[in-house]
Amino acid sequence: MTPFKNSAKLCHIDVERGIDLIVKPPLRRAAIEAITVIGSGGYEAVFLNLPRSLQPYIPKLAEEGDVEAFMEEAKEATQLPENYLKALLRGHETFFKLLPRVSSGREIICYSPNPTHEEIRATLELPALILRDTITETISLERWLSLIEEMIESTKNKLREEAAYLLTETRRFRHSACICNPEAAVNLKKHLQKKAPTHIIYTALPYAYTPLQILLRLYQQKPVPASQAEKHIKQHLKFIQKHVIPQGLDQAIENWTTQQLKWLTDDPQKHQTKPQTTHET
Repeated sequence: MTPFKNSAKLCHIDVERGIDLIVKPPLRRAAIEAITVIGSGGYEAVFLNLPRSLQPYIPKLAEEGDVEAFMEEAKEATQLPENYLKALLRGHETFFKLLPRVSSGREIICYSPNPTHEEIRATLELPALILRDTITETISLERWLSLIEEMIESTKNKLREEAAYLLTETRRFRHSACICNPEAAVNLKKHLQKKAPTHIIYTALPYAYTPLQILLRLYQQKPVPASQAEKHIKQHLKFIQKHVIPQGLDQAIENWTTQQLKWLTDDPQKHQTKPQTTHET
């Protein structure tokens, strides 16, 4: 499929390079598929959605795959809070452990801007808020809404910075892979495709968004009524209680996906499918 229906747009687009956005949820299955895509994709560079201040420690990580040593070294050198680093890497450990298998001959580059104090605070406050409301069995709605608005605004600014950095750095390569999370993929592509042919590659399908991810996606489009937001927050707290705490993040998301997408397995003969990588142009 031709990426651009209107050939007049090509005069502003660098057709000598291509960017593949590899969408990777925090799943072991997604990590394996992403590594497979990178290994067979002919990429000259792999861009990671990690703060650029971590770049000095990436070569060793890409060579050895030692996530614990990487986090310890980064914590001491960058002064980033340990819990913030853990939040960045949570659910993605398998990917980084497997990275040495495909890093040889490729540049591995961090593309996210360094976090602001506000972003770090929001990242750390979210699990604390979840824990507090889970224990008290109440919804601190006003604080939730304020935190979500902060996260949305931070994400918008971050996406613009990420796109600008990627458009600059990918000029050095003919074909680049860019790891991104499910929530960011479509909007990041909108920024990038104005200047470079950009495609989305989804991994770990089928995948169901968690209630909080759904709420954040809705907020990106327009403000959400408080009652609707509260409904999604309650659902997310139940997801944490019933799935994440007893099962762990990976199995929790897998079981959540199965529960939310029952129609895929209602008739095994009719809906038989395997995890696959899907391209979106």
